[in-house]
Amino acid sequence: MIVRPIPSGLQLITQPDHAQLARRSRASRGRRRSSLTHAWFVYERFRTSADPEWAAFFAEMAAARDARLEALRLPFDELESDYAFLRLGDLISLAFCTQAPEPSRYGRWTVQADGARVVVGSAPFSGAVPFEVQAREIHAGPFRSDDELRAAVGAAVTTTLRGEVVRSPG
Repeated sequence: MIVRPIPSGLQLITQPDHAQLARRSRASRGRRRSSLTHAWFVYERFRTSADPEWAAFFAEMAAARDARLEALRLPFDELESDYAFLRLGDLISLAFCTQAPEPSRYGRWTVQADGARVVVGSAPFSGAVPFEVQAREIHAGPFRSDDELRAAVGAAVTTTLRGEVVRSPG
């Protein structure tokens, strides 16, 4: 869950809402294939871990990826090329949802939030691409117990956050 502070409290953006925005950015032919690569990339830092649970996780993921590639009769490099657009969409969504002030980089792209706009350097598109993400708003705490927090989340109002992705002018 992504938590964004607002003057009256907090906006909560769930992973499915964040992922919905990321999904819009990838080519339809790579949808199912790219998700396996995305999980690999997100947890890459644990791949060399001595922890047997991480080793099992990566072994299972590699087996699932290889089985899917075999079923689709696709080479690994095609899967990898599809992934670039999923990762770009993920960075765009994270930049908007977190409003992180520092730019993110992936390959030739630079992604940076600028209020309701996300600016992408070397973007593979022109013009503005509108998007929206659902968030739930809760009042500012403090919450004296887990039950109090659960009640606030249960009573949260859903709001729609709107923005646009634009190509950097440079």
